[in-house]
Amino acid sequence: MNPLLNPFTALPVLKNYVLDPGRIQRLNHKQLEKYRDKAFRKIVKYAYTVPLYHDKYKKAGIHPSDIKGIDDIVKLPFITKDDIRKGFPDEIIPVGYKKNRGHVICTGGTTGKPVSIYTDFPTMAKSAGTILREMKFFNLNWRKSRFVHIGNFNQYRVDLITQENFQSHLKSFFSMSNQLNIDVDLPMVDIIGKLDSFKPDIIMAYPAIFQNLAFLKRSL
Repeated sequence: MNPLLNPFTALPVLKNYVLDPGRIQRLNHKQLEKYRDKAFRKIVKYAYTVPLYHDKYKKAGIHPSDIKGIDDIVKLPFITKDDIRKGFPDEIIPVGYKKNRGHVICTGGTTGKPVSIYTDFPTMAKSAGTILREMKFFNLNWRKSRFVHIGNFNQYRVDLITQENFQSHLKSFFSMSNQLNIDVDLPMVDIIGKLDSFKPDIIMAYPAIFQNLAFLKRSL
């Protein structure tokens, strides 16, 4: 079933797309600070339900009630990549989390060993909301502007997981003809050919990809 047809899933997504993108314009500085502190407290409270974070916080003598706002971030203990690697899978998810409803995603492992975590449909939807805010800021229309995403579509990479488990559901409601995903592993010449053919208004990629594309484009 398409998650967007489920009201329990669709309504939070709709709120994220309709109300959240304009928060900076609606709220004054003090209101934004209040929202920031509230959001931070919510994050810490959620983290306390995750065994890895719960144990770290208890050893540090920290309880969510001790955290009043972002200024208290200095009270929190550090969580390292190695902690997450060692804790995967059960120590890095909240007690009661339905792993069958989530998707494992991992980093590229450029530092030696990949870091694996879980994501799910609501999380992917919120991430897409960030892109909408950026497009609105630059006066781009998400339904009309043409944009390309150059990403890693190997197994367990977030780009592939998002394409298969989030973007695929949007096709039932919106045309995706103004969007193009390009695999970063393609030869740079092929990537430039696709860009020249698609003529995007915006390109999303890794910094190194932009550098390589600019160098090759100038040399052609």
